[in-house]
Amino acid sequence: MLHLLIASLAVFMASPPEVAEISPPKEIIAERISGLLEERPDLKGVSVTVRQEDRTMAISKGQAAPDGTQLTAETPIRIASVAKTFTAATVLRLYEQGMVDLDTPIRELIDDRYDTLLSGDGYDTSIITVRHLLMHVSGMPDAADRAYIDLVLADTSQQWTRDEQLQLLVDNHDPIGPPNTEFRYSDTGYVLLGHIIERLTGDALGIAVRRELKFDEIGLTSTWWEQTEMPPATALPRGHQYLGEQDTHDWNGSMDLYGGGGLISTTTDLSRFMQVLFNGEIYDDPETLELMTTAPGHPFPDNYRIGLFPRDINGVQAYSHGGFWGVEIMASPAIDFYAAGVSMEQSGYRAMVAILRDALGAMAE
Repeated sequence: MLHLLIASLAVFMASPPEVAEISPPKEIIAERISGLLEERPDLKGVSVTVRQEDRTMAISKGQAAPDGTQLTAETPIRIASVAKTFTAATVLRLYEQGMVDLDTPIRELIDDRYDTLLSGDGYDTSIITVRHLLMHVSGMPDAADRAYIDLVLADTSQQWTRDEQLQLLVDNHDPIGPPNTEFRYSDTGYVLLGHIIERLTGDALGIAVRRELKFDEIGLTSTWWEQTEMPPATALPRGHQYLGEQDTHDWNGSMDLYGGGGLISTTTDLSRFMQVLFNGEIYDDPETLELMTTAPGHPFPDNYRIGLFPRDINGVQAYSHGGFWGVEIMASPAIDFYAAGVSMEQSGYRAMVAILRDALGAMAE
């Protein structure tokens, strides 16, 4: 294994001196990250960005690439399932514009070939709705399972299609049961939502998401949909993320591209998105954000809402979503806390999330 070249970068951008800094101080989080990397040098690097009001604390330590390039809050990374929050938010934008009813059966919205494929395996597309897909209660299991990961590992250069991924669902899984009777996290459901977005808008998924979620207006300068969009001219080179000792940087991104994943972003942009989302700058109608965070009709609301997991952190209500590549977004509008983090080796995810949770807890005191 390549020796880890530990480099430290602690960036703190604050309001004028008379405005209090974010609590806990950046030194505490920096020490936590340094301690984690000393204990686990295999994690390569950790980046955390926390926002409160107009103050931002960004702390990154470790490397973004094997050549020793420093990891920063501006290092683009594959965010995996964190993209589900963006997919869900895009569907809700289309909903509030009257372009889709969340209770529409997906049979009316998907290509005939997908309808035939799913119906032939027992998935009743006449009663599975957009809302069911959004809340992970469609009766569809998750085709992105261990068997799928093994297929990806067998040929990391393969260009996967949406059709192939849906075929894997049919070939390897049966319906869990009728919709709205069991919560089962399903990457496949969000792959279908990505398809529905494209059908409704007539645009490629990444183009539609960028427009509907106002990436350019809200200042997401280093966020783009892989293979659909070119990296912004100002974006840094994408960081090297690891699965164990394997550098996944050159793996074909189509393995997770079609709505369940697919976005590349930074901890700066991800924390910014959470802040503007909860500050009412994405949706035209405040009730749409309430719909996202309450998910009325969800039979298991403690498990999931719409594109977000509800959390209770030391008695404080929060919302979050994680991604396979060691990425997390977190928000607690009650205390004006918005954060994102990444462990560059994905097994460090839980330790990185613990740092975010402790930061939230300290700010709530």
